[in-house]
Amino acid sequence: GREKYAGRILRTGDQYNLALLKVDAPGLRAVTLGNSDLVKPGSWVTVIGNSYGLASSVNFGLVNGVREKDSLLQLSASVAPGTAGGPVLNTAGEMIGMVHGRMAESLDLGPLRILGEQKQRQVAFLSQPLELPASETALAIPANKIAAVCADLEQHGTRKKGFLGVTFSDLGEDELKNLKLPSGLKVEDVVDGSPAEKSGVKDDDVIVEFGGRKVTGTAEFRKMVAETKPGTKVKLRVKRDGKDRTLAVELGEAPGRSIKVRMKKLVLPDLDIDLPDLKVPEIEIKRFQRLDAEGLDEIKDELKQLKDELQRLKEELRAKQGKVRIEQRKQEQQGGGM
Repeated sequence: GREKYAGRILRTGDQYNLALLKVDAPGLRAVTLGNSDLVKPGSWVTVIGNSYGLASSVNFGLVNGVREKDSLLQLSASVAPGTAGGPVLNTAGEMIGMVHGRMAESLDLGPLRILGEQKQRQVAFLSQPLELPASETALAIPANKIAAVCADLEQHGTRKKGFLGVTFSDLGEDELKNLKLPSGLKVEDVVDGSPAEKSGVKDDDVIVEFGGRKVTGTAEFRKMVAETKPGTKVKLRVKRDGKDRTLAVELGEAPGRSIKVRMKKLVLPDLDIDLPDLKVPEIEIKRFQRLDAEGLDEIKDELKQLKDELQRLKEELRAKQGKVRIEQRKQEQQGGGM
């Protein structure tokens, strides 16, 4: 039958929803951790969980590969509710991962026609696509990442995240084509005294590779930096003035949950017409503003109001046959610093 043990939560981490627990239970054997970096596509795995409340349910599958954007293992194994958190074992009985969840696919049903006893036909629309689990496809956290997170939780009480010290933005298709690059991110600003500045990163550099891995998007790049341990030396490949450069950078430690946002001022040309008032009473723009991560949503709302007000301003200027060019650049910033 089932046995229950009392446990204590020692530490919790925000990454992958992992926690460090302590269970006082004599006679239990700890699982042996395998090297998840050695896992190859096509490897057989065993998944153990509590599928639909069934204790120690077992399933088998294959490793499809490693997802580049988050480094999770993708498995062709069926995982039911109750399996999340269960071990993924290799053929040697070593734990090479932990079930994180299932892949989901969006299914847009569009309008649903509801026919009833009423004479008139009713049509209902779904506000959002349904998220349905992808059949026989599971995601697992690699054992090496679990070990790294737990070591940080035990030693420091939190997960230490890497810090580079740049703000950046995506490049459009035309910009990438002109640079003859398949992907990359443009550096908008370099934080004073940051690892990026010390390594020689400049504004307008295009980051192409980080530690030998291609940079394909803002979310992936933030994750790459955050998951790299502070003090790690990595090679940063950038494109500057049409030439490739490789910079050596030693990552710092992300400064908690405080981030720095640079607000660039809006410059309008001199127009020989009367400008309508720009009414944004609730937002105060400063050159630098520090805020907690919890206040980021509020800032986003204020920026949306500003964007709406700018749109109104553009429409009024067009009505007065004025000509104005407003350039908007979308910037990304890692929570906790980048």
